[in-house]
Amino acid sequence: MKTIAIYPGSFNPFTIGHQNILEKAERILGKDNVIIAVGINPDKSKVIGAEMEMFKDNRVMSVKYQLPSKNIEGYVGFLTEYVREKEAEGYNVVVIRGLRNGYDFDYEYNQIRFMWDQMPELNIICLFADPAYMHVSSSAYRALEKVKPGSGHKYLAREIEDDSKS
Repeated sequence: MKTIAIYPGSFNPFTIGHQNILEKAERILGKDNVIIAVGINPDKSKVIGAEMEMFKDNRVMSVKYQLPSKNIEGYVGFLTEYVREKEAEGYNVVVIRGLRNGYDFDYEYNQIRFMWDQMPELNIICLFADPAYMHVSSSAYRALEKVKPGSGHKYLAREIEDDSKS
């Protein structure tokens, strides 16, 4: 059974901090084995009902624009439901969570407890962000952009072309 890693988040937008965690997951599990799973966080969006599917598709396209070679999928609902879908396809699934600081740890651990209530056998790996990225968040990016459009641009993730393959 092939093991895949699901790196879930709302990724609004996908920042260099997210990219730091993604690169670590890819080094551990292999680039072809990591799925960036774009989910809809109701606390971070005012989208409801039928609009969720369209909103999810737009968020997926936005991340694909930033990282065109990555495996990116979207989901609506509980992460545990998405994991079960992947397991039904024959995969062994590991969920990747990124941590910047103690606040993130407290938040993530609380979320993980709810996920374990829904799916006790769920495998989760937490990866710490490098110190250079501990302050970077999508919320901070959006706040910078509100004050001065373009001021958060350096915090957006983007793929760097590998010239060694030419």
